[in-house]
Amino acid sequence: PPEEECCVLAQWAVDAYYRVVIAGKQGIPALVRAMNVFAGYRGLQECCCLALGNLCMQSGGNLIAVEAAGGVAAIVAAMRNHSSSVAVQSAACDALRNMSNLLLAHAATPSSSIGSELIQVLSHAKEMYLLPSHHSIAENLLSAISAQSAKSRWNHY
Repeated sequence: PPEEECCVLAQWAVDAYYRVVIAGKQGIPALVRAMNVFAGYRGLQECCCLALGNLCMQSGGNLIAVEAAGGVAAIVAAMRNHSSSVAVQSAACDALRNMSNLLLAHAATPSSSIGSELIQVLSHAKEMYLLPSHHSIAENLLSAISAQSAKSRWNHY
């Protein structure tokens, strides 16, 4: 599996210039494909979550590209497949924090299944022994997504 390559992309994606380069060279769909093909590889899943999250920092265009490539679903799958891995759960929480606007949009759409899946995986992550910062991210995202989801169900009726 291309774990080392995904880890390098995660490191480079911290820089604004490389976020543009990686996205322009189809790095986002490649990361999501790697997550789907190598679902059982914890290290690769961790690096891909970090890379996708870093690519979404201050980049609405990359957020759209992650959505189009199925990145949120891949992160949710990583959280489910590696439910006992603190590293994967932490990396996923970091990534989801950088995608919070997209997640709230999913939660506001009654037909979206991602909202309920996010509530499940974030509830599990919140119960794990994560660093306080990651625990706080899981807790805050869970609260915001739950509130948005409840609001959208209320408005739907």
